[in-house]
Amino acid sequence: TLASAVASVQEVRADLPVADSCSSLGEASSCIDVLADEYSNLLQVQRQQQHEQMSQNPSQQNSEFLNMINQGIAQEVIPMMNSMLPAQIKKEGKDPLANVMHKDKLDVTDLCGLSGLHVSSMKVTELSMNAATNAATAAFAIQAQVPTLLGKIAYGTQYTWQLDASGLIISFAISATGSQVGLGIEFTAATVLSSELTFASVKLADGSGPLSGLVEDVANMALQERMSDLETKVSQKMTKTMQHVLNKMLPLEFPKKLQANGTGGPDEAAAGVLQEAAAGVEDRM
Repeated sequence: TLASAVASVQEVRADLPVADSCSSLGEASSCIDVLADEYSNLLQVQRQQQHEQMSQNPSQQNSEFLNMINQGIAQEVIPMMNSMLPAQIKKEGKDPLANVMHKDKLDVTDLCGLSGLHVSSMKVTELSMNAATNAATAAFAIQAQVPTLLGKIAYGTQYTWQLDASGLIISFAISATGSQVGLGIEFTAATVLSSELTFASVKLADGSGPLSGLVEDVANMALQERMSDLETKVSQKMTKTMQHVLNKMLPLEFPKKLQANGTGGPDEAAAGVLQEAAAGVEDRM
């Protein structure tokens, strides 16, 4: 476990004469080298144990590890993504989105509000690691929302309405590849494989044109028939944006700081020991 990994590093530190008898620079350097070797061996053992546990119990393969990754995503990746999405959407000219859909007599334009896209959930749903190569592959699921959108819709050449849309929900399926680094994983490539978008409600308001009230029912029926086309068009636009944001965020390392019983993980523990050893040498110089 991670707790035993930390304990092992601390035992190594206790057995080394860094604090008590490393009076010369050469002796101190030797002590630090021994510690680094021991820690490297520890990492190798821990990696092998991870792979063995995952292969022996695939049904619960790495639930603890997945939980740690997903905690890191919730704490660091989602806030970062939400801070980047509004600017990226506007940079790409998608708020307002001038040309949304043109089908038959329906023309949807000037859709405003997509920069309000907010990621509420991002999780690893599948994870596999190759013990021989340290390669890692994962599947991520992202869900995001936009509360309200406003646009324009025309039916033919004489009739126009305001388009009121609410409850946009979009889900993204992501595939990522990377490698095991220390006791964590660094993802260096990610691809948005697919997306699915739905609206809770889409309606017409404030029509203009001769007899627009009478034509509104016909336009509403036409819009409902083409709703899947509208959802697909907006989904495609947001898929490209999400891919651009992911590319900017890479590489992503999970978890950055492995935690064990409230203490820093083995990477952090080893770094602390080495820093203390170096400080001890400086005090004696």
